[in-house]
Amino acid sequence: SGLCQWAYNDNGIKITRTTYTQINEGKEVAESQLQLGDLVFTTEVIVGILTSFIVGVLSIKFLLKYIKNHDFSIFAIYRVVIAIIVLVKYFCF
Repeated sequence: SGLCQWAYNDNGIKITRTTYTQINEGKEVAESQLQLGDLVFTTEVIVGILTSFIVGVLSIKFLLKYIKNHDFSIFAIYRVVIAIIVLVKYFCF
């Protein structure tokens, strides 16, 4: 929705930022009357919301399980080494 606002504003058309408010802007047209650049909002929004929620919960559960079973010291070493390389390149070359 923010991307739509940017694209529309960039082309001289003012719309609000969120999908929640964009739904109430404009007018409803038949599918056969859709034109390039029209925003389409469907009543199946709940499917997208539920899918996002489920994927988010599963991702968090996986991450928490991974964190409980793994040591992150290798990532700390990796970050320090990369930082040293960046600093050396920045200040010495």
